[in-house]
Amino acid sequence: MKLKHTKFQIVLEIVGLLLITAFIVFLFISWDQIPSEIPGHYNAKGVVDRYGSKNEILALPIIGIFFYGFFTIITLVPAAWGIPIKTTASNMEKIYDYTRTLLIVMKFEVVSIFFYLAYNMANVRPLPVMFTPILLLIIAFTLVYFLIRIYKTGKKI
Repeated sequence: MKLKHTKFQIVLEIVGLLLITAFIVFLFISWDQIPSEIPGHYNAKGVVDRYGSKNEILALPIIGIFFYGFFTIITLVPAAWGIPIKTTASNMEKIYDYTRTLLIVMKFEVVSIFFYLAYNMANVRPLPVMFTPILLLIIAFTLVYFLIRIYKTGKKI
């Protein structure tokens, strides 16, 4: 079954790609201004608890690109999703659409998180105290929202 991307999915894909590009351009342009020692790790309160070489920041775009690629590949293979509800000919397209949207939103969130972390590291800034709770709430909300939509669609057999 070939699913068409929705406008929302296309916009998020484009914004995600632009964010990855901005991520790389930001590091390339600001490399000379980044101090030789930058935050290497933050604790749950956003306080820097380890400093390291500025070369460590290069791991973030690599990991971000890896996750972006991984999520992109997964969105192209609906058979690999393992949807835990009964799909029928009448609800399959909608369930797959919600599932793909969930994956695309999660992909965007992951890339945004890595870019935000790199920006703070490059500027030797602590993270806001509410970073971790807000991050967890956003991810939880995304998962719960789409799982409820998928489950409700599966119940309409």
